[in-house]
Amino acid sequence: MGRSVQLRCDCERFSLGLTDVTGRMFSVRAIDKLCREKVDDDVSRTADFVVELLKIQDNMLHISNVFSLADITDIISFLCTS
Repeated sequence: MGRSVQLRCDCERFSLGLTDVTGRMFSVRAIDKLCREKVDDDVSRTADFVVELLKIQDNMLHISNVFSLADITDIISFLCTS
């Protein structure tokens, strides 16, 4: 029941119907689009940067050896708490 209530509250928060999120047409892309519409460009760019840093941290994306793993972790922490 707790999850049902949470889902209902989330639907109301984002002006969605329950069938909008439980139907087959609801996807990660739809969630991403909805979230991007609700935040300003600075927040969106910061989130994209954090995603790239997390990929670097998890060895899914590579950059030159300018930053250590500790540096990447510190940058992520700074961006997520500021």
